[in-house]
Amino acid sequence: MTGLSGSALEKRPGILASLSSRAAAAAQELARLAAAEGLPLLFTSGRRTPLDQAAAMIDKVRRGEDLRNLYRSAGATLDRLFAAPRTAAAWASILAAAPPISRHLTGDALDIRTAGLTDAQVYRLGELAIAAGFARALRESDHLHVQL
Repeated sequence: MTGLSGSALEKRPGILASLSSRAAAAAQELARLAAAEGLPLLFTSGRRTPLDQAAAMIDKVRRGEDLRNLYRSAGATLDRLFAAPRTAAAWASILAAAPPISRHLTGDALDIRTAGLTDAQVYRLGELAIAAGFARALRESDHLHVQL
């Protein structure tokens, strides 16, 4: 991806470059739209390995989030995860063998930091994400998740 990769819009370098070409184009358009409205934007996560996804999911469980609500269509995979030891390595092996439970695993999703933003700003970023080409914007505990 050209343009935004390696920019101050990324929490760490490579987030945007890790995305699928369609997600990268939508992220670039989202950045343009947000800048035009003066909205702060920081991408915090893009494509994830199964190990990274497992760690993120275990963190959600530790924070008390309901994975069955977040991953509604992945019941069988969730059953296997909950039956396994709650370690990133154990969960990663299950995620690697299953159909992708998250669009992060395919590079078709990214997370946007929401700390310090008002509810109205987060809502507007979600609207802009849809306008930019993302199909879904979901506010989670500490970020806005957008995906194709």
